[in-house]
Amino acid sequence: MGRISWELGGALVVIAVSAAWYAFASRSGAPAPGGAVGHALGIVGFMLMLAAEIFYTLRKRRTDASWGPTRYWLRIHIFVGLVGPWLVMLHTAGRFNGIAGVTAWLMILVVVSGFVGRFIYTSAPRTLDGTLEDLHRLEKKLAKLEGQLPGLGISPTEPGPWSLATETPPRGWWIVLTRRWLVFRKRHHIHRSLAKLRLSAESRARLEPLLVGRYRLWLDAHSLIASRQMLASWQLFHVPLAGALFVLAFAHIIGAMYYSTLSK
Repeated sequence: MGRISWELGGALVVIAVSAAWYAFASRSGAPAPGGAVGHALGIVGFMLMLAAEIFYTLRKRRTDASWGPTRYWLRIHIFVGLVGPWLVMLHTAGRFNGIAGVTAWLMILVVVSGFVGRFIYTSAPRTLDGTLEDLHRLEKKLAKLEGQLPGLGISPTEPGPWSLATETPPRGWWIVLTRRWLVFRKRHHIHRSLAKLRLSAESRARLEPLLVGRYRLWLDAHSLIASRQMLASWQLFHVPLAGALFVLAFAHIIGAMYYSTLSK
């Protein structure tokens, strides 16, 4: 099991600490949304949400890397995008009435949508430095690997007992989510297929990782294409949803200011 990412771990720590503080402050009743504590939670939470959206969007639009790698900004976006909504939820004190209630539910939907997008993004093939694999680089690796197969008496285009081991992976969006299981299953199939060949133990030991690597590279290439298509479709849902959230949030803020100050 992989380690939890720092943005999620950090957000959980902040949420836990703020939850403990809020429980202590609520000994005689939860702070009212319109009180000093409630307003402070709402303002800080909303500013964090606004910063998460603005700065990450600006970084994505920059063509140079003077602001640092986009993946770091994505992690900050996730961290702030979790802490901010949590503080806003504390601000509501569990009251979901009127436009504030609609805004709160929409905010929850945006956070859930963000988790879906993060899962798709992290499921895509990656290099050691954490960036998305380039399709051309994958194709070059695959061509180099396949060039080693004939020396071991294997041709990926000819039928034989190894056909199961050399077949290319399936296509479709679902392979992005099942890559590890597909590689595990293929490794088992390749091991069984090579056992049927009249090869020495040394040749099988050399051939098995090559065939597994070939399948993994093919799977990465297909997954890269599918993950980009999935992220494009996800953005068509997440971005307008976030836009609607901020429109309602500003409407709520203006209404709250009017009824609490200007109308008096």
